[in-house]
Amino acid sequence: MDASSWRAQYLVDAYDTASGTWNDFLKHQDREALQYTAHTLCGAHRDLEHDDVFWSRFHQLVPKLEEKREAIKQYLTEFDEFLAAERRILRELELKDTIAERLIGDVNQALRDVTRARALVQENPTNLAIENLRADSQRLQAAVCAVDTDLSAIGLFTGARAVGRSMEFIVGGALTALNASIIIGGTVAGTPETYVPALTSVNTGYLTMSKHLMECGFPQQSSRPWWRRFFPYRSNR
Repeated sequence: MDASSWRAQYLVDAYDTASGTWNDFLKHQDREALQYTAHTLCGAHRDLEHDDVFWSRFHQLVPKLEEKREAIKQYLTEFDEFLAAERRILRELELKDTIAERLIGDVNQALRDVTRARALVQENPTNLAIENLRADSQRLQAAVCAVDTDLSAIGLFTGARAVGRSMEFIVGGALTALNASIIIGGTVAGTPETYVPALTSVNTGYLTMSKHLMECGFPQQSSRPWWRRFFPYRSNR
């Protein structure tokens, strides 16, 4: 298997495309940018859902994560130092500097509540947790694909929420896949200095993937219009 397969290159490519259009939407509230982001992420989520290699690798990492649990917790104590080490690892993986910097920034944003992130480290990724993550991710995939199919029927607010959650999931998946390639695939010559940071990154990817997952269901589940969040119903009587 070539290095790009081990690294789940489709996730990196989708992230590269979607992060640019997502930023365009956040800056300009451009509906077309939101829909293009949803279209890109929908395809990536579908590929990930059926990527047995990715999920198999993730399962293989569970014993290694458990074995190095204390080292991982220590490594996350100084989150800024972890991000600096992650930059170095991504450069070793020959990821473009622009993509690497955006990925690091998005990870930092997704886990900006560092206290919560440290607490989540106690929730070890287990084989059952990963299976549940894979199953629950189908809801997120359905939500973002629904945005892609008919944004106007869902509404801008709900659509943006689904796309934002989906973006975080892809950030976590890309981080996990890239660093799994070091640990399992040997894409980069593994060294003692790289091994624990890479495992820490896999753990962080898992946290990023799971952090908001349960908050995002199907956009059409509620019959209440999205704008009712801002303009509650008031009777004239």
